[in-house]
Amino acid sequence: MSKTLVIDDEKDVREALSAILADNGFANVTSSCCHEALDVVSKQDISAIILDLNMPGIDGIETMRRIKKIKADVPIIFLTAYGDISTAVEAMKLGASDFMAKPPDFKVLFFKLQRAIELNGTNDNKESPDEQFKGNNGNNNAILGSSTAIKKTLTEVKRVAATDFSVFIEGETGTGKTFTARFIHDLSKRMGKPFVKVDIGSFQETVIESELFGHEKGSFTGADKTRQGYFEIANGGTIFLDEVQNMSPYVQSKLLSVIEDKKITRLGSTTPIDIDVRVISATNQDIKKCVAEKQFREDLFYRLCEIPIKVPPLRERVEDIPYLAYKFLSEVSGSIDQPVREISASAMSALKNHAWVGNARELRNVIRRACLMAIDGVIRPEHIAFPDNKNCSNEESPSSMSLKEIMRKEEAKLIQKVLAQTHGNKSKAASILQISYRGLMMKCKEFNIK
Repeated sequence: MSKTLVIDDEKDVREALSAILADNGFANVTSSCCHEALDVVSKQDISAIILDLNMPGIDGIETMRRIKKIKADVPIIFLTAYGDISTAVEAMKLGASDFMAKPPDFKVLFFKLQRAIELNGTNDNKESPDEQFKGNNGNNNAILGSSTAIKKTLTEVKRVAATDFSVFIEGETGTGKTFTARFIHDLSKRMGKPFVKVDIGSFQETVIESELFGHEKGSFTGADKTRQGYFEIANGGTIFLDEVQNMSPYVQSKLLSVIEDKKITRLGSTTPIDIDVRVISATNQDIKKCVAEKQFREDLFYRLCEIPIKVPPLRERVEDIPYLAYKFLSEVSGSIDQPVREISASAMSALKNHAWVGNARELRNVIRRACLMAIDGVIRPEHIAFPDNKNCSNEESPSSMSLKEIMRKEEAKLIQKVLAQTHGNKSKAASILQISYRGLMMKCKEFNIK
């Protein structure tokens, strides 16, 4: 059986990573230094490696070089301090598969680790995604479902992935825009190069230029060292700009110049830097309306939107709900004491009849909670609670309200509930809801939530 190798000189870090990996289905072994790691790689079937970049003696990059001489194709994911991200990018140019800043988001780490194993063809830790979920037909394209709407989207994804055209992804919150962008990258010739996601709405307007394009030491108060921006970090790969409608006119102008000239200039510098980056953008707003109302530059829109792709909402592809429900069930089931194996027919019917304002993201959260409640391994209607806190077994059906009215009502209730949980802390609420602070403020204004 193949394993994941964790290499870190700190014992506590090794043991914590090893335990977390094991809890999530990844068989693993650990090493404290380069020499131990080389011995493990030469004697055991290692399917992927998590490697600390900064280690005393022989550092992470040299350790990687030596490992690659023994097993050239083993995927390596670096863990690094935020300030060393530029070094991690250099490591990717030398053969690393990916990198993450410490402390890592473990959900993202598991996703990257699993994807690296699958792409390398050494996925012995787990079944392939399609084999895990009920109702699959052996179709490896069923990453978001198998409905006609999703098949159309995936056909467009495959067609555009082979090109270098800029892609503009539209879709409601929670539909899977980030996943779609990542899929395009993984199918493209840039696969293996950096994929950098930037949530425009999460940055204050005063720092977004520096975040995107970098800055020189001393260029502004607090700039104590030169820093690469996200475009420079993504060089050779793909940059995914989410919520682009939140860009100020000034940043829009700078971005247009970068796309047209294929050069960036760090804040405080006059020296342009050549870049080769594919740009994928996304929004949950009506971007054409933003253009018509002069909130978004028309020339920039046409630069970003060479190929538009729409990710349909879950209510328009109800037939995908069983697949996604079992997909999310499989994600959480292995991490709880009593694994859940089934969703009853009545529970599945309730899932299919829900409005899903939050789309696939909301479905995932509902399934995660239901798995904790289903102590006998079967999810039933009484285990399913939707965000308005109603149990689906006694939920009243809407009367004369339109679907749009139902969605607005459900969305407002969810925001109010989360704000109550955070005692009015909007930054924390935005984080829980997985939207930007600015996006939450706009929603509060729209629904008259104080």
